[in-house]
Amino acid sequence: ATFDMAYEVGASLSIRNNQHLTPLTLAAKLARIDMFFHIMNIEREIYWQIGSITCAAYPLSQVDTIDVNDGTINNNSALNLVVFG
Repeated sequence: ATFDMAYEVGASLSIRNNQHLTPLTLAAKLARIDMFFHIMNIEREIYWQIGSITCAAYPLSQVDTIDVNDGTINNNSALNLVVFG
C-alpha cells in the first residue's frame, strides 16, 4: 500500500540506491516475489486482452543480463540477482 501511494504521487521506478539497484532489482535481490511481480505489472504495456488472456510487453532493461546501452553484462539485472544473489 505504501509503495503504491508513493508511485501514484510520482515516485520513480528507475531511481537507483547506493548499490545501484532500482526498486525492481532490489525486490529481486531481497527475494520479495510479490513486490517483484507487482512492479513488473506496473511497468508492462498491455497490447490486447480477450477474456482472461492478456498479451503484454515487459521492458527488459532492468531484467536482462545484457545491458541495453552497450551490450556488456549487467551484474545488477534482476535475472543476475535471482541466479547469483
